[in-house]
Amino acid sequence: MKSKRFFLSIIILLVVNSSMAQFYDANRNWYVGLNVGIDRIFGDVSPQNNPFFANPITVDFYKDRLFAGSVYFGKELAPFWFVRLNAMYCNLQAKNYTLDKQTNVYHVHDISLLNTIDIFGFFPKQRSLKSWDLNLFIGVGMTGYRTKLINLETSNILAVEPENFEEEKSAFRYVFSLPFGIGFGYRFDAHWKINFGVNYRWINDDRFDGWQNDRKKMEGYAFLQAGVTYLFNFGYTSLNREDDFPLEKKSSNYKYKKDQLKNGYTQINRKKTSKLYRYYHKRNRRR
Repeated sequence: MKSKRFFLSIIILLVVNSSMAQFYDANRNWYVGLNVGIDRIFGDVSPQNNPFFANPITVDFYKDRLFAGSVYFGKELAPFWFVRLNAMYCNLQAKNYTLDKQTNVYHVHDISLLNTIDIFGFFPKQRSLKSWDLNLFIGVGMTGYRTKLINLETSNILAVEPENFEEEKSAFRYVFSLPFGIGFGYRFDAHWKINFGVNYRWINDDRFDGWQNDRKKMEGYAFLQAGVTYLFNFGYTSLNREDDFPLEKKSSNYKYKKDQLKNGYTQINRKKTSKLYRYYHKRNRRR
């Protein structure tokens, strides 16, 4: 039943995003990006005294941290609303000496559809906030993983997921996930932006860490990230900004269309028309 609800959520998000795109310029405001950082698993095996935001001056802060990375491709649907397709990869580990258990989650890969709301985007007239983003995001995704639960004292394997973990090296268990988080970004160039944030993946599976138990209500992992975003358009020379229209009025194409409507170019002065149009394409060709 839970899987059906997750599947329905994906369909609703796709329909809503596609509908909004019909009313927004399809060629403008696309972006790609890369994030790297460290991860942290949380669940029944992970120790309670090691939250993600532990004290950075203690040794506990640096325990069970592994490398994680993600890439994404998306579009701006409104000044405050962005959607992207996100792909993430990481490995996870947690040791709990109180329980004498260690969990290793291998080759975690996640594909998700994320909706991002930029809080500062609701205030377009505030020039001091124009280069900054304060993002809240939530989405739906699918996560694949392989888990091995080990006894710390004897090094015996207590459980594996999926069950054919050892026999088939390509075997993975796939479950639905709910990504959510918060972050901020700074646009230092017309096409470039840096961003920082933390995002979580709630995993819809109690076997994620290899131990089925009610010790904790939520299982998944967190990703503390930093990255860079490149913004671009298809077939346009400038990004969608409030000063685009004055720039467009200065272009030769704008003057050409204005003169064409005013004077009505005919076959007699065809050379003048083609000259202006060639000049426009020369100045505005894609680089």
